Parts: sequence; structure tokens; C-alpha cells
Amino acid sequence: MKAKLGFALVVVMLLWGMAGCRADTTVLDPAAQATARALQTWIPATATQRAAAQPNPYAQLQTAQARATQVAREAQATLALRQTLEARLQDATWQAFAPVRAALPFYGVDPALGRPGWLEPYYVLRAEGYRSIEFGTPHPETVMQDGVLHAEVTWDTKYGTAGCGFFLRANGDDVKPSQYVVLFTRMGYGFFSIYKDGQLANLRLLWPRTQDRKFNWRNGSSNQFTVVLQGRRIAVYSNRTLLREFDPNEPPSLYVPQLTPPITRISDGTRVPPFSPPPPPAPPEDPEDEAGLAWYRSAMGAYIETLKQAFRDYLTYLNDLIGRETDPNRRQALTAYRDKVTQEQDLMLRTADAVQVFIQAPNQDLNLGPGFAGFVAAAESGYAQCAFRDAWLWILDPPAP
Repeated sequence: MKAKLGFALVVVMLLWGMAGCRADTTVLDPAAQATARALQTWIPATATQRAAAQPNPYAQLQTAQARATQVAREAQATLALRQTLEARLQDATWQAFAPVRAALPFYGVDPALGRPGWLEPYYVLRAEGYRSIEFGTPHPETVMQDGVLHAEVTWDTKYGTAGCGFFLRANGDDVKPSQYVVLFTRMGYGFFSIYKDGQLANLRLLWPRTQDRKFNWRNGSSNQFTVVLQGRRIAVYSNRTLLREFDPNEPPSLYVPQLTPPITRISDGTRVPPFSPPPPPAPPEDPEDEAGLAWYRSAMGAYIETLKQAFRDYLTYLNDLIGRETDPNRRQALTAYRDKVTQEQDLMLRTADAVQVFIQAPNQDLNLGPGFAGFVAAAESGYAQCAFRDAWLWILDPPAP
């Protein structure tokens, strides 16, 4: 029994010694110690680097705030500069329009109302050919309804029936234009024509040569023409002389001239009568009288046809007298008179067209809305060249919101 116990004790002691020898060998190995120290250094360092590589949200916020502050300051500086430049530009514009504002009272316009439109120092239009007309605007970006358009116009035309003028409230439709056209001719008469959907809807005759003492009809001469549109008030001026003021919805008047020849008889004693047609029928006093309006339309249509025939017969008679006249002075006087009758016939035909259209649609609104404004050159035949100098547009419409 003692022998077995001793043997077991010896075995236990040997195992304990072997374990102790293994432990001592592991701790004292230099390579193992170096590896452990390397791992201890690398693992924390790698974690630090990874942490440093991640974006810092607080730093990002500070950077964004700083950038936003810088952008805001730059925007404020830009806005302030823009406001300064706009103020200077506005001041310069109002200074440039000082002569315009000083002229407005001559045309019945309060200079405290409205705002600058545009200034145009020089603009030229030329029309060539039979009944040719040219339109042009130096500022197609400008749209207006109420305002004042003015220019000093120098004309050069082949015939006196040609002329220069303006267009206003134009809708820009080339096929069916709605617009106002104001035309002054070298012969000394003019037209204010209203077109609605491509058709002449109303017309007013103007007489600058007889009303305006400063009117100059000669080639190369200049006249100042002005048109005022203010609500339903339309006013036309020649050299600051008011030619006509009217409402666009007022019915047109048929032009029926009374003409007196320069001589009463030709050399053989044949009489030269005046042209004295009867007056046109009057419209009914009550615009709501349907029966009266129907009668007026019929009577006016018949009267216009009679008047046209009277002109044709009278011109035929004058041509016969001119052919029979042997005295050159009398023939020359009759020839000039015949040309005048022809021009008067043309004026009658223009107003007749407007009257016939108007009586068919008397209730259409001809107070046109906002549109373009610009210049016109028109030639009856030959050519018409119009130079518009120191032109300006003053707008009476309220500014756009």
C-alpha cells in the first residue's frame, strides 16, 4: 500500500514539473514578447487613424455656418450694389426725360402722372410703290395703352399724298391687325384710322395745313407731331396745335366736300359748275331705335353710291372741259382743280368705307387695349421717306405689379 502511494506521488510531481517547465518557456520567448508588443502598439493606432478619418459633424457644421455667412454677406453686397446702380440709372433716366415732362402740359397731361417709356434720337422708314406702307418700332419690347408719342418728322416724298406718322396700341397681328394709325400727308391733311381685326372700323380726318400755321408741307421740311391716348380721350397735335380730340367709339362722319372751280366758264362760254352734293342722311337720335337704325343703314348706303357716281360724273365733265379749253392758263387752272377733286374723292371714299363698316357693327368697342407703338411711312405712289428725330414715348399706364 505504501509502495502504491509513493508511486502516485512521484507521478504527480513529474507532471507538475513538466507544466512548470512549459510555462517558463512561453513567457521567456523573445519573439513572442516582440509580437505582443507590436500588437499592443498597432491595434490602438489603427483605431485612432480610423476615428480621425471619419468626418466630424461639429466641424462640418461650423464650416457650413461660416460659408453661409460669407455667401450671405456677398449676396447683401451684391444686392446693395444692384440697388445703387438701379437708383443711379433711374435718376439718369428721369434727368433725360426732364424736357419731356416739361412738354407734357402743352398736351393736357399732368407731368406728375406716368413714367418714362423710351427716347429715340433718330429713326428712318421708307415706303415705295403704289399704296405701300411701312411700320417700324425701335423698341418692340415696350407695350402701352395710355401715353404720349411725339417726334419731329422730316419728310421726303415724290407726291403730296404720301406721308409719315405713328401706330399705337397695335396687337402685332400681320394678318388681322387691330391698331391705331395716324398719318400726316404733305398735302396738308391726315387720318386717324382705327383698325379692328384687320378691317377699317373708324376714321377721323385731320387738317394740319388749315389749322396749324407752322405746318410745313415742303420736301425736306420738319414738323412736330404728337398723339395723346388717355382712356377714351384721343388728341392729335401738329406743332403743339390741337387738331382734333375725340372718343374712338364715336361714329365716323362721311366727308362730303363742297368744291368751287377756279373759273366759272371756259373760253367757248361753257359753264364750269361747282361740286355741291346734298348733305348725307342723319342717324336716328335714339341709338336703340332698331327701325330707325335699319332705315339709316339703307339710306346711307344709297347716299354713298349716289355720291360716288356724282364724283365720277363731275370728273368726266372736267376732263371734257380741259380737252376743249384753248387758253393755256385756263387749262392749267382746270387741270389743278381736277387733281384737287380727285384728292377730295379719295378722302370721301376713305370715310365712306369707315361709315359703312361702322353702321353694320355700331356697338363694337374700339377703345383698343395695350399694344406696341412705333412709326409709319406711307406712299400713295412713288416713295415716302420719313426721318423721326428726338422721338419719345411717355407711358401713362400704371407700372406692372
